[in-house]
Amino acid sequence: MDVVEKMRLNILAEHLEDGKLAHDAFDFSVYHFNPVEVEPSSTCGTVGCALGECPGLFPKDWYFSGPVPRLTGTEYLGAYTSASIYFGISYEAAQHLFSPNDQKPALYGGKILGPDATRYEVAENIREFIKRKESTLGNLWMAVGEYIWKIVR
Repeated sequence: MDVVEKMRLNILAEHLEDGKLAHDAFDFSVYHFNPVEVEPSSTCGTVGCALGECPGLFPKDWYFSGPVPRLTGTEYLGAYTSASIYFGISYEAAQHLFSPNDQKPALYGGKILGPDATRYEVAENIREFIKRKESTLGNLWMAVGEYIWKIVR
C-alpha cells in the first residue's frame, strides 16, 4: 500500500463517517441495490456498502456492472479483486475490510463485523487496518499471516 492507496482508504473512511453517502442508506451486506430497477413504481431508496460507495466517490476509477462495483477497464474482475488493486492490499485484506463476517482482527486489526455493521464501524476497521499496516511490526505480521493463510486454505 503506497501513499496514494493509503489516501484512498482514508478518503473512503472519511466519506463513510461524514454521512454524505451516494446511497440513501448504508447496508454492509449489499454492494448496491436500487429498488426502482426491480420495481419502477418503488419509492424506497438505494442501499449499498463501502465498496458500493466507490463508484460515487471515485467516479473516474469505479463503475457499476449490475450491482457489482468494479474498477474502470476491468470488466471481469470482482469487487474484492478490484478493491485489492485500487487500495494496494491483498484479496484477504479486501475481504477483511469489505465483507461481512470475513474479518481477521488478529491479523489486520479492527473487529468482526456482521451484515448489520454501521458505516462508522466499517470506517473504524479501515482506520485500524491503516494503523496496523503503518507499523513495521504490524506490516511484518500481516505479511507472515497472509502467507500462512494461503498455505492452509
